[in-house]
Amino acid sequence: MIKRTVILLCMILTLLNGSIEKYVEAGDKTGKYQHIDTYLQDQMKSQAISGLAYAILEGDEVVHMKAFGRANYGKSLTIQTPMKIASLSKSFTSLAIMQLVDQGKVELDAPIKEYIPWFRLKDEEAAAGITIRHLLNQTSGLPSEVVIGKGLLNKSLEDTVRLMKQLDLNHPPGTKFEYSNLNYISLGLLIEYVSGMPLADYIETQILTPLNMNTSFTSIEGAKKSGLSKDFTSWFGMLLPTKTIMSNLPNFLASGYMVSSIEDMGKYLLMYMNKGTLAGQKLVSEKGIQTLQTASETAEMYLDDEFFGHYAMGWWQRKVQGTVVIGHSGDLLSAARTDMYIIPEKKIGVVILTNTNTGTFAPGDSHISTDGVISILLGKEPQVGETQSYKFYYMIFDMIVIITLVGLLSYGIRLKRNLGNRYRISTWTLIMTALQILLPIIIFIALPKFLGAPSWGFFFCVQSDMTCVLLFTMLTIFAFGLTKIVWMLLIFKKKVKTKQFPN
Repeated sequence: MIKRTVILLCMILTLLNGSIEKYVEAGDKTGKYQHIDTYLQDQMKSQAISGLAYAILEGDEVVHMKAFGRANYGKSLTIQTPMKIASLSKSFTSLAIMQLVDQGKVELDAPIKEYIPWFRLKDEEAAAGITIRHLLNQTSGLPSEVVIGKGLLNKSLEDTVRLMKQLDLNHPPGTKFEYSNLNYISLGLLIEYVSGMPLADYIETQILTPLNMNTSFTSIEGAKKSGLSKDFTSWFGMLLPTKTIMSNLPNFLASGYMVSSIEDMGKYLLMYMNKGTLAGQKLVSEKGIQTLQTASETAEMYLDDEFFGHYAMGWWQRKVQGTVVIGHSGDLLSAARTDMYIIPEKKIGVVILTNTNTGTFAPGDSHISTDGVISILLGKEPQVGETQSYKFYYMIFDMIVIITLVGLLSYGIRLKRNLGNRYRISTWTLIMTALQILLPIIIFIALPKFLGAPSWGFFFCVQSDMTCVLLFTMLTIFAFGLTKIVWMLLIFKKKVKTKQFPN
């Protein structure tokens, strides 16, 4: 009897101990997620983010999902809100390629010309050496500095690829990594040629529908009907919705114009963590997933001249606080910053989407926030990046803008006073007038060419407020010069009239 009682007590204690451990573990995880919630909301202030949504995955399930901030004026961001995912789109393109590889329709080491016979660059021999693997690994040699101009607006995917015939390679194929959207745009067209379907239709039917991604879209227009989040950027320290020439480029779908919600991106990443399968739907082979996420030794990546990691195929491999992570980031100028990562060692995944990009020069970088989340998930404290304060930057920037405007206004008042009192045109007046007319024209024409930009519209994407201030300043100075010329002509006319009809 005593023996049975002892055994029974031991069994009860064992069960209780297990339950307590599970309860403590669940409590620890809940505390960790609350910590991340608080951390990200703090980061939204310090990194200047209007709206942010994120999901955490562990094993074979999404364990935490939240959305903070706004999608538009008076409209909160939710986990179902469609958002631009920027370069996370590349993983959809590489996944589509791997599906075609699984079907035996594409060979990774075959030249792209085998599938697109007319594919051309300036050097046709070099073009013939570019393989599908080179494009996926971003080692084709295609240039990264090709930027958006009006010539690429309203172009079809095929017309965009045909424009590449005027390009030179920066490196021989397969020798060096260079991140270029052109690699994935070319792959997008290859998918169309091999599958016989428009790229958008292929992604919708072969990826989005099987994964039940109901708030994901292959077009901006389609996403708008379902409440697409606005794009936010910084205007003199305020985050405002902004539309630019880069807001909608359907021909760049393969490289950066997919739209999805955090709820759907959780499903998408879970499929990768489950080796190509989700809810009984097998999208790609386990070998295919492994190939996509295996880093290429040739594709060494550097950020600000420091080693960053290795590129794979729409994914890259790097380290965060000494731990290997596999993922990708996205940046869409004046629109979005996004991240998607898997921590293989912990079998944890994280996706973070934001609807804000403060520009190239203004502080604010949600990628820093993502690394912080990964650190917390690893049980470590986030590293503090040496970034300039957003508020301090705009305090200085706005002061410079005010001083510039006051200076222009002061000059305008003096000019009006002088024009009303002076009738003598000096050599200095002629020189200053010529400079006020010519310098704005020269800067307006030459600056985009000097910086390798196609237009001022691109500058507007890079830093909207700074571009507007610069354009306004040049236009005002030009107007001052033009006013002086009119004034000189009136004086000249008056002098001529005086000579013709003396008193």
